Amino acid sequence: MAAFAGSAYSDYGYFSVNGINYKNRASVSTDSSTHKSYATTTLTSTNKSAPAGWMGTNARLFNSSGTLLKEGGFSYTTSTTSTTVSSSPNYTNKGTYRSYGVTRAWTGSTYQNYYTFLSPFQNA
Repeated sequence: MAAFAGSAYSDYGYFSVNGINYKNRASVSTDSSTHKSYATTTLTSTNKSAPAGWMGTNARLFNSSGTLLKEGGFSYTTSTTSTTVSSSPNYTNKGTYRSYGVTRAWTGSTYQNYYTFLSPFQNA
Protein backbone atom coordinates (compact mmCIF):
# COMPACT_ATOMS: atom_id res chain seq x y z
CA MET A 1 0.00 0.00 0.00
CA ALA A 2 1.37 3.41 -0.97
CA ALA A 3 1.25 6.57 1.10
CA PHE A 4 0.03 9.96 -0.12
CA ALA A 5 2.03 13.22 -0.33
CA GLY A 6 5.18 13.63 1.70
CA SER A 7 8.34 11.57 1.77
CA ALA A 8 9.09 7.88 2.18
CA TYR A 9 12.53 6.55 3.11
CA SER A 10 14.33 3.28 2.51
CA ASP A 11 16.24 1.46 5.21
CA TYR A 12 19.91 2.37 5.50
CA GLY A 13 22.46 0.24 3.71
CA TYR A 14 25.97 -0.09 5.15
CA PHE A 15 29.34 -0.77 3.53
CA SER A 16 33.05 -0.04 3.94
CA VAL A 17 35.55 1.05 1.27
CA ASN A 18 39.19 2.08 1.61
CA GLY A 19 39.01 2.42 5.41
CA ILE A 20 35.85 4.51 5.44
CA ASN A 21 32.48 3.25 6.68
CA TYR A 22 29.42 4.46 4.79
CA LYS A 23 25.66 4.35 4.95
CA ASN A 24 23.26 5.15 2.11
CA ARG A 25 19.53 5.72 1.80
CA ALA A 26 16.94 6.52 -0.86
CA SER A 27 13.80 8.59 -0.48
CA VAL A 28 10.88 9.61 -2.66
CA SER A 29 8.91 12.82 -2.21
CA THR A 30 5.52 13.51 -3.76
CA ASP A 31 2.84 16.18 -3.84
CA SER A 32 -0.65 14.84 -4.48
CA SER A 33 -2.04 18.29 -5.40
CA THR A 34 0.52 19.03 -8.14
CA HIS A 35 1.38 15.37 -8.92
CA LYS A 36 5.09 16.20 -8.74
CA SER A 37 7.55 13.55 -7.57
CA TYR A 38 11.31 13.32 -7.19
CA ALA A 39 13.88 10.97 -5.72
CA THR A 40 16.74 11.74 -3.35
CA THR A 41 19.82 9.66 -2.52
CA THR A 42 22.03 10.28 0.50
CA LEU A 43 25.51 8.91 1.24
CA THR A 44 27.18 9.48 4.61
CA SER A 45 30.61 8.47 5.88
CA THR A 46 30.22 7.42 9.50
CA ASN A 47 33.73 7.04 10.92
CA LYS A 48 35.57 9.95 9.28
CA SER A 49 35.19 12.53 6.53
CA ALA A 50 35.96 11.47 2.98
CA PRO A 51 38.25 13.51 0.71
CA ALA A 52 36.82 15.48 -2.22
CA GLY A 53 35.57 13.28 -5.02
CA TRP A 54 35.48 10.08 -2.99
CA MET A 55 31.68 9.95 -2.67
CA GLY A 56 29.06 10.04 -5.42
CA THR A 57 25.28 9.72 -5.54
CA ASN A 58 22.72 9.22 -8.29
CA ALA A 59 19.05 9.65 -7.35
CA ARG A 60 16.61 7.62 -9.46
CA LEU A 61 12.81 7.72 -9.60
CA PHE A 62 10.80 4.64 -10.64
CA ASN A 63 7.10 4.02 -11.18
CA SER A 64 5.17 1.10 -9.70
CA SER A 65 5.98 -1.04 -12.76
CA GLY A 66 9.71 -0.63 -12.15
CA THR A 67 10.33 1.73 -15.07
CA LEU A 68 13.06 4.31 -14.55
CA LEU A 69 11.46 7.73 -15.07
CA LYS A 70 14.08 10.26 -13.95
CA GLU A 71 17.62 10.24 -12.67
CA GLY A 72 19.99 13.01 -11.74
CA GLY A 73 23.23 11.38 -12.90
CA PHE A 74 26.18 11.01 -10.56
CA SER A 75 27.05 13.98 -8.39
CA TYR A 76 30.41 13.94 -6.58
CA THR A 77 31.69 15.72 -3.52
CA THR A 78 33.84 18.77 -4.20
CA SER A 79 35.41 19.10 -0.75
CA THR A 80 36.24 16.94 2.26
CA THR A 81 32.89 16.05 3.81
CA SER A 82 30.89 13.35 5.54
CA THR A 83 27.54 13.66 3.70
CA THR A 84 26.41 14.16 0.12
CA VAL A 85 22.86 14.30 -1.24
CA SER A 86 21.52 14.42 -4.78
CA SER A 87 18.03 14.63 -6.25
CA SER A 88 16.44 13.60 -9.51
CA PRO A 89 14.60 16.10 -11.70
CA ASN A 90 10.90 16.47 -10.95
CA TYR A 91 8.43 14.14 -12.67
CA THR A 92 4.89 15.48 -13.00
CA ASN A 93 2.17 12.90 -13.51
CA LYS A 94 -0.40 11.24 -11.28
CA GLY A 95 0.85 7.85 -10.18
CA THR A 96 2.73 5.72 -7.66
CA TYR A 97 6.49 6.08 -7.33
CA ARG A 98 9.54 4.88 -5.44
CA SER A 99 13.22 5.66 -5.23
CA TYR A 100 16.16 3.30 -5.80
CA GLY A 101 19.46 5.13 -5.71
CA VAL A 102 23.05 4.34 -6.57
CA THR A 103 25.99 5.50 -4.51
CA ARG A 104 29.68 5.04 -5.13
CA ALA A 105 32.87 5.28 -3.15
CA TRP A 106 36.49 5.60 -4.24
CA THR A 107 38.57 2.46 -3.59
CA GLY A 108 41.90 4.12 -4.23
CA SER A 109 41.96 3.13 -7.90
CA THR A 110 38.33 3.12 -9.09
CA TYR A 111 34.76 3.67 -7.93
CA GLN A 112 32.71 0.86 -6.42
CA ASN A 113 28.92 1.15 -6.75
CA TYR A 114 26.52 0.35 -3.90
CA TYR A 115 22.77 0.42 -4.45
CA THR A 116 20.37 1.68 -1.83
CA PHE A 117 17.43 -0.33 -0.61
CA LEU A 118 14.14 0.45 -2.34
CA SER A 119 12.03 3.17 -0.76
CA PRO A 120 8.38 2.45 -0.03
CA PHE A 121 5.85 3.50 -2.66
CA GLN A 122 4.39 6.98 -2.54
CA ASN A 123 1.39 8.34 -4.45
CA ALA A 124 1.36 11.64 -6.33
